[in-house]
Amino acid sequence: MKPRELSIHDFLKGTFVACILTLDKAYLFSDGIVTLNLPDHPTRQVSDSFSKVHKINSNCGILTYGRFLPDLVELACTQIKDEDNLEQIRTKFKLLFTKLWEKAPKTGVKTGAIIVTFNRKRTPCSFVVESTSTPEFEPGPLHLPSDYSPLTLALTLASVCQDEAQLQSGERLSVELQRLINMGFQMNRDVFRKAFDNVKEQLSKVSNEIGGKTFELVLEK
Repeated sequence: MKPRELSIHDFLKGTFVACILTLDKAYLFSDGIVTLNLPDHPTRQVSDSFSKVHKINSNCGILTYGRFLPDLVELACTQIKDEDNLEQIRTKFKLLFTKLWEKAPKTGVKTGAIIVTFNRKRTPCSFVVESTSTPEFEPGPLHLPSDYSPLTLALTLASVCQDEAQLQSGERLSVELQRLINMGFQMNRDVFRKAFDNVKEQLSKVSNEIGGKTFELVLEK
C-alpha cells in the first residue's frame, strides 16, 4: 500500500483541554488555538477556532492534545461505533493511536488524548493515552490536580496543556472552580464553562499557544 502523503495537518499541535465528570454527566472543553510546527521552522499560530473536542458516539468523547493525528477521529468513529464496553474501548484506542503514531512524522512533539466514556454502572469515567507513556499509549489515569479538595467528592476534573508542569492548568482549574462555588455559583454546565474560560484567559497571558474560541461537549448517561 502506498504511504499517505504528508500534509500541513500532520504538523498541527493543540494545547489546552479539560474534562469535568459528575455522577451522571461528563463535560469536555478545549480552547481553539492550533499551531503549526514544521521542522526547522518557527512555531506559528494558524487558527484560533480549531476544536480538540470530538464526539465518537453517544457514550464516548475525546479531547486531543499535542500532535494532531489527521485520521484519528474518523477512524475512531468507525472502529468504536456504538461500543459501550469500557475494556474494549480502552483496547481499541490504544491500538488505534499506536497505528497512527507509527505513520506520523517525528518532530519531538508528543501526542495524546483524554478519553471519556461510561462504565458498566453508567457512571462517567475517563483515561488518558499518550505517546510518552511506557509502553506507548497504555491507557492510564488522568492527570489530576494535586490540590483537589473539597471538590473530590462532588466531581472529577483534569486538564492538559502544552507545558503542564510549568503552567499547572489542573490546579488552576480546581482553584477557579472552587472560587466560583464559594461565590455562590451552582455546579452546572455554565459554571464549568465559566471556570474553563477564566483559566484559558489566565493561561493565554502566559503562553501565546493557548486561547481562542472555546469548544465543549456534554455526555449524559
